[in-house]
Amino acid sequence: MKSRNWLGSHRRMFHFYGGVPHVTVPDCLKQGVLKCHLYDPDLNPGYAQLAGEFSTAVVPARPGHPKDKAIVEGLVKILMRYARFPYRRTRFTSLAQINEALGAASNGSTCVVTRASASRAASAEMLKGALMGIQELRQALIR
Repeated sequence: MKSRNWLGSHRRMFHFYGGVPHVTVPDCLKQGVLKCHLYDPDLNPGYAQLAGEFSTAVVPARPGHPKDKAIVEGLVKILMRYARFPYRRTRFTSLAQINEALGAASNGSTCVVTRASASRAASAEMLKGALMGIQELRQALIR
């Protein structure tokens, strides 16, 4: 993954959820974390700038500690099943095509994801309290 794709994915994720978490916990991918230390990790300058723009702290998962990533990895596996199944015989040639297909899947236009999106309203209400709103964040930065 290229650095611009990594940063762009985070921006789209924050806008999709309509907010930013107080703490972002990425894996120790080189596009985000140059050197993974316990107390003071060395962040990629672009990722550090993104975290500063959105006022979120970046605390990378510790390497060699699977307990830090177990829940996330399990959820990624489930979500990938929902997102990949409708497109299992499709060949993508660009990142734009993949993003378009994932956008269609997240809107519930495929039969498999429609059942999963039924609880989206319930989970969105729960997430609102845990996220800093992007509009509120922009207004705070302007002041």
